[in-house]
Amino acid sequence: MPHIEEGSEFFGDEQFEVIWEWLPSIWRISDPVLIFKTSRDGYHLPCLHAQLKQYENKPMIILIKTAEDIVNYLNNS
Repeated sequence: MPHIEEGSEFFGDEQFEVIWEWLPSIWRISDPVLIFKTSRDGYHLPCLHAQLKQYENKPMIILIKTAEDIVNYLNNS
């Protein structure tokens, strides 16, 4: 498992392990970085976009939790 500096508020270690296994092995050689967190960064979409711009050439997964507690993900590979 990777070293995680800051955890998520909407999914735990068990869910993260499942997501981690889905990743190509080349992505698993480095530790993940939490780029945007609504409790810290707010809900403003342009702020999310600005944060993502600095990582635009890197592998990225975006996890989104809906109001119905459904977690979706987007993968830029």
